[in-house]
Amino acid sequence: MKANPEKPKSRSSLSGPEKAAILLALVGEELAAALAGELQEKELVMLRQGVHRMAQIGPERILTRYLRTHAVS
Repeated sequence: MKANPEKPKSRSSLSGPEKAAILLALVGEELAAALAGELQEKELVMLRQGVHRMAQIGPERILTRYLRTHAVS
C-alpha cells in the first residue's frame, strides 16, 4: 500500500490500530474484552500490533502523541 503523496503521514500521527489500542485501554477490561471479541482474526492481529507499538512508546508519550494528532488548528 502506497502512502498518499498529497498528505504524508506525520511522525506524530497514530495508526488505526494504535488508536484502537488506546480506546481499549480507556474503556475498561470488560468492555474492551467484549469489543475485542467482535473482531476478525486479521483485525486482532492488527490490534496486537497497535498495542505492541503503544507499549514501546510508553504511557506518558501516548497522551502527548494523541494530543498532537488531534490538536485543533
